[in-house]
Amino acid sequence: MNFDHAKIGTKVTVLAALVLMAGLFAGTTQAQTTYRGKFTVDHSIRWGKAQIPAGEYRFAFEAIGSTSLMARVVNAKTGENVALIPCSFVADSQGNSVLILGRRGEQYVVHTLRLRELGESFVFDPELASRQTREEAKQADTVPVILAKN
Repeated sequence: MNFDHAKIGTKVTVLAALVLMAGLFAGTTQAQTTYRGKFTVDHSIRWGKAQIPAGEYRFAFEAIGSTSLMARVVNAKTGENVALIPCSFVADSQGNSVLILGRRGEQYVVHTLRLRELGESFVFDPELASRQTREEAKQADTVPVILAKN
């Protein structure tokens, strides 16, 4: 039996490079859950670009790589993914865990998610959050958020 050592060496090198690249790629895209919560809304809300109908939902913050944080929202009854929302602006927080809603016309919009357990607030609509802060006389609409155990 004759073996072409050059061809075998090239194939082994290419295979090793592919395995290494796959391992590096998997390591940077694998999501790690950092927080799980749940909430119920009795009317439709907009969160980021997603329209979320009335119902019960679970969400999880997932760290994607070392720099990205996403909120994955799932319908609690069907298990269907409803939204994947990027989280980029974080502020220190005090108070109960809630989704804070503002209004754009007739539409309820999530502008801030405050999480007591993390001591942080995630602002999804800075303009609406700022306007809500200035309108001190008007009570903000909130949706309670409960820490999910699993």
